[in-house]
Amino acid sequence: MTKIRAGRSTRLYVLGAIAGVLASGAVVAPAAAEFTSGLEAYRKGEVDLALDLWRRYAVAGDVQSMKALGDYYAGKTIENSDGEKVGPEKTNKPNYVQALKWYTLAGHHDFAATFGTPDVYQRNAQIEALRALPDVRAEMTDAEVVKAERLVSDALEGGSPRDIYAVADMYRRGAGLKKDNN
Repeated sequence: MTKIRAGRSTRLYVLGAIAGVLASGAVVAPAAAEFTSGLEAYRKGEVDLALDLWRRYAVAGDVQSMKALGDYYAGKTIENSDGEKVGPEKTNKPNYVQALKWYTLAGHHDFAATFGTPDVYQRNAQIEALRALPDVRAEMTDAEVVKAERLVSDALEGGSPRDIYAVADMYRRGAGLKKDNN
């Protein structure tokens, strides 16, 4: 009898572990699918559709889409999750205000508030966005930086109580927004 119970509890444990893995993958998988659908549109030359998809996914918390928007507006070539260049060879004229907005949102995204544990692609997109910030700021005037910071603040302040807390915390720490503890 004891042997059967041990086998049964082991099976239940294994089934529970598998269910947990599947559930955790289900949380992150849609983000990768969302970014990829925008990437496919961009690859086909449907730039407006790709930008629209990425904006929608970015607002929902997809960091890869935020970074893709930052890259697009910075005039960089768009890359897939594996670093391969995708889409039209010719890039657009940079709009550094929009680039700084999207890189800031991607770089300072709070995964705990949306996805929980990010996958490696989401985390890499966040790191790359943070690395891009100084280069983009170097191309901008002070007035343009202030305008971009205002766009970040506006994007977060109109959201949930968690978003409002996030923008207040960004001001407090000086992370992506000018430090202001008032």
